[in-house]
Amino acid sequence: MRRPILVALLGAACLVAIWSFATGAQVIDSTPCQKSCYEQKSLCISACGTETNPVECEARCHDQLADCLKQCR
Repeated sequence: MRRPILVALLGAACLVAIWSFATGAQVIDSTPCQKSCYEQKSLCISACGTETNPVECEARCHDQLADCLKQCR
């Protein structure tokens, strides 16, 4: 019974590690325009701490990032 839970947790940890590596690679290998987008997102996320609904604020930040990255292409 403990083994399936352990396998699930290990799998989740692997997915998080892969996602973290892939996300970091995007910033390192990006153009100046894309780097600017990621910097704007970081500032946006930081400002969400003062919002009454930080989850909704962070979702807007992700949407703004996607729009910004589309303009860089």
